[in-house]
Amino acid sequence: MKRRSGEKKILYILGGIFLSLLEIIFTALRSKGKSLSNIKEKLNTIKQLNTNFISVLEKPGLENMIDA
Repeated sequence: MKRRSGEKKILYILGGIFLSLLEIIFTALRSKGKSLSNIKEKLNTIKQLNTNFISVLEKPGLENMIDA
């Protein structure tokens, strides 16, 4: 069963969010004694990466690359 491109985009976005949450959790666990600014910096970086990833998904012609 083939998925439509919209479904693929949603799955990729949800996957990115899930990985971001895992990264935040592990960063928080590793830096128990460190300042929260390090975690906030990581969060901002992850948000920017997700924004860039979503903008790439919205480009035309990407569906053909994903299906290949």
